[in-house]
Amino acid sequence: MLNIVNSTTIATILKNAEDAYFSGRIDESERLFRQVHANFPASAEALRGLGLVAGIRGDTSGAMRLMRESINADPTFPEGYNGLGNLLNTAGQIEEATQMFRRAIELRPTYFQAFNNLGNSLREAGRIEESVAAYRQALKLNPSHTMIASNLLYTSQFLADRDEQALFAEHKRWNQNYAAALGSQRITAWPNEPLSERRLRIGYVSPDFRTHSVAYFIENIIEHHDRSQTEIYCYADEHIRDKTSESLQSKSDHWRTITGISDAQVVEMIRADRIDILVDLAGHTALNRLMIFSHHPAPVQVTYLGYPDTTGIDAIEYRLTDSFADPIGTTEMFHTEELVRLPGSFLCYRPPEMSVPVRISPSQLGAVAFGGFNALAKCNPRVISLWSKILLQVPGSRFLMKSLGLRDLAVQKRIAEMFIANGITPDRLDLRGSTVSLHDHFSTYNQVDIALDTFPYNGATTTCEALWMGVPVITLAGKSSLQRVGVSLLHAVGGEMTGLIANDEQQYLRIACDLANNPAHLNALRTNLRTQMQHSSLMNGKSFTLGLKNAYRTMWQRWCQKNPGPRPQP
Repeated sequence: MLNIVNSTTIATILKNAEDAYFSGRIDESERLFRQVHANFPASAEALRGLGLVAGIRGDTSGAMRLMRESINADPTFPEGYNGLGNLLNTAGQIEEATQMFRRAIELRPTYFQAFNNLGNSLREAGRIEESVAAYRQALKLNPSHTMIASNLLYTSQFLADRDEQALFAEHKRWNQNYAAALGSQRITAWPNEPLSERRLRIGYVSPDFRTHSVAYFIENIIEHHDRSQTEIYCYADEHIRDKTSESLQSKSDHWRTITGISDAQVVEMIRADRIDILVDLAGHTALNRLMIFSHHPAPVQVTYLGYPDTTGIDAIEYRLTDSFADPIGTTEMFHTEELVRLPGSFLCYRPPEMSVPVRISPSQLGAVAFGGFNALAKCNPRVISLWSKILLQVPGSRFLMKSLGLRDLAVQKRIAEMFIANGITPDRLDLRGSTVSLHDHFSTYNQVDIALDTFPYNGATTTCEALWMGVPVITLAGKSSLQRVGVSLLHAVGGEMTGLIANDEQQYLRIACDLANNPAHLNALRTNLRTQMQHSSLMNGKSFTLGLKNAYRTMWQRWCQKNPGPRPQP
């Protein structure tokens, strides 16, 4: 092992190690961090670096141990607290994570990364106003950081009293500050042949080609695209790769791993692939690559699926939706993209490949069980107040709430106190953190009779999961897309499910009570709902993808009409 004696050399090696880590060269990063650690076992920087490596390799306990060793080696080292906070947050230990981020900020008040991560942990705990404030402070410290700006936009979606006009202005400001700032770097000419009926190259860009909500809605699409009409490219930012990633890769024509690759390099990759239509699947959610789209590497650009609002980016021409989520004439003024409404729902669900049978309704064995499995960020005081009114009007009923944030006992206590303040005694609550396996997660739905959707931010994946497990879902229809996902999904399933759409809180309350007071009907619904869902448009991948293909073809034809004639060669 090299003997290091020069402090400048140490600093250089540590910087190279960190650069390698953030560029996805994990083996190189580990080798360099170990080099420093072998010479200086008490180096807080090296211990933290080895903790980062252990974390990305899936050794969470080892990563936490190393991060704590880093802090013990130097209690004034803010990066150690920040690193430990990230690990704790991922593990659902949100309260301690929040403390770690606050300690890092105490040590370095200009530590914008710690403010950003504090915003992440506060969002997981459902403390949205505080989360937004943390992101704003992070952005104040580093106005050029596009991902922090995206985090602020995404988290603002959860505000119970969101101002649509103000939020739209913030999205346009993101475009002005980052996308439009590219100036002459933005591409304005493409070599793609403007032949309206030729086979199209469709590119999907996502950090979520893995076991993730996005995968449940994109797999049918990738599999059912008509290969005589389309050639499918997936640009995967693979921070995590699993069996779902492998399945999606096997179904695509071309798989490009873009982890650790700069935006400019990915832009050139897309240009070299001659992508005709490039589709963003993340919006302003975590690990998005919206700056790639800001360069406009493909003639036609679309946003879809991962984000329930406009991107604000003028280089993205279209957003895919439907007439239930975005009724004609209601939300166009809050989008920079043209809304393209697919027939039926804009979603096409495929459950994970495992067998969890639907069991008898819990109401047949005793009291009615309501449930809510959405993220705590969606469970604002107004939602919990309405859920509490339902429990009070259905004697003996109980509520099962399941969310990642509820792994933390302090968070559990805070949520329980919100119900208690609304008259619900603790014995009627069953608050649970997320389960390790998908099988256990889906099995938990067998303990619920009726799922209660959140508002204004509706569930999507959780609604589909509940319906798949025979659990009817009551939703409250709002005005914008994120407030109407439940409307879209229940209309897609059809039948009695459309009767579970409420137009106001009183109707929501009445539907819930009527359903709870008819356990025989509940059990009949439970018995038939999965079959009904399987035969509905919500799970008809072939039909859905045909509608999607037609939408893409129309977009392409419009581009060809505007760009006739031969294209210059690259």
